[in-house]
Amino acid sequence: MRYQAFVRAAAAVLSTAFVAAGAAYAQARPEPTTMTDTAPLPATERQSSGAVILMDEPVLAQREALQQAQERSGVDTRSMGAGTTRLLRNAQREEALRWQKAIEEAEKQQAK
Repeated sequence: MRYQAFVRAAAAVLSTAFVAAGAAYAQARPEPTTMTDTAPLPATERQSSGAVILMDEPVLAQREALQQAQERSGVDTRSMGAGTTRLLRNAQREEALRWQKAIEEAEKQQAK
């Protein structure tokens, strides 16, 4: 009887040891890399340097503050500087047209 009790105890200890070792091994293995279409990979796997910053886009709090400021003042801030921008754009357009005409003239002279 003693022999059977010893064998039972040894079998229980060995089976517990194997289960514990298997659990430790399963946790130590790296997770497999799988592609999913539900979410992007973590930043470390995408070789990302960090957050994306939109330079010309104000955050929600800035937009709300600007909108409240526009409502308080009667000045239309959207049209401020529009005249100078338009003049500059026209000057650039005229310069581009002059360059295009000069290129066309040079091509005509080479064709002769």
